[in-house]
Amino acid sequence: MPKGSGIRDSNGRFIALSEDERKKRRKESVQKWYANPENRERIQEKRNLARKLNRETNLEYYKQYREKNIEFIQAAKVKYRMKNRHLINLRERCKRHNISIQSFLEMLEKQDYTCAICKGKFVHDPNTWNSIHVDHCHKLNLVRGLLCGTCNKGLGQFKENSSILFNAGKYLLLFDKEVELV
Repeated sequence: MPKGSGIRDSNGRFIALSEDERKKRRKESVQKWYANPENRERIQEKRNLARKLNRETNLEYYKQYREKNIEFIQAAKVKYRMKNRHLINLRERCKRHNISIQSFLEMLEKQDYTCAICKGKFVHDPNTWNSIHVDHCHKLNLVRGLLCGTCNKGLGQFKENSSILFNAGKYLLLFDKEVELV
């Protein structure tokens, strides 16, 4: 037993600790030190230094681990993708249109969870957000707003040309007036 591995009782007498008790107290002390927020920066610096110094060793270890556990890793990836499919799709959609997820959520809130054109309601459930389309100007590559699939396809059918869309609106208004006369 190492010298000084014990405690003092209430009378000041030294009581030797068993090896298991000594290890338990040491473990508790280390855990307490790591849990202290004041030590977080020092811990992170030590870890970063260790990663830099052992980079090649770590890369080799991870490579061997991946080779040994390829089936487990692939299964975990599939499981993660199935569980988080809506988040992955949202992240990819935002990346494609060069906006952050935060911007997407702010737009959704600003539009009151409705389509920017028809004002149809979007469900607050992220699992259904695949039906929300990020409308953008193809010429300037700028995001205009969030649309339902029908309105997004409609804009596409009119070639995103405002004069064609305006003419279509005038045409519909003429038809509405003729129906009223009948």
